[in-house]
Amino acid sequence: MLNILCVLMARLVDFHRCQTFILFIIDILNSKFKAILKLFGFNVEGGQIWFRSPDADWDQLKTKWDVINGISDKVPVSDDYIYEEFDIPKPENYDALKEQMLAKQTAPVTPSNLGFTFDSKTGKPVLKRILDFFV
Repeated sequence: MLNILCVLMARLVDFHRCQTFILFIIDILNSKFKAILKLFGFNVEGGQIWFRSPDADWDQLKTKWDVINGISDKVPVSDDYIYEEFDIPKPENYDALKEQMLAKQTAPVTPSNLGFTFDSKTGKPVLKRILDFFV
């Protein structure tokens, strides 16, 4: 049993070492290599070199998402962190979409929001017609 644990720990360390190495290489490419490309006349303004991770392990992503959801109740989590962590492209109109989401969350609860609107035939609220039916 101890041997299996040692093997698993070694693989985990190797995985993190590999991820750290990848981030190190990307950092070099985005700083020094972009400068070299700029010297050769390439337009590198606003561009960035990034590494697309291979097909993700869905169980690991689900676990990570559950942890972030649990933490976000107690500690504010940045939207940028979620976009980067799950390799999701950020929409161009992000600010407008964020304002719409906040407006929906803070909208007052009214009968029309809940679907209890007036019936056009009778002029009575739908909820009142349902209650009248059962009473």
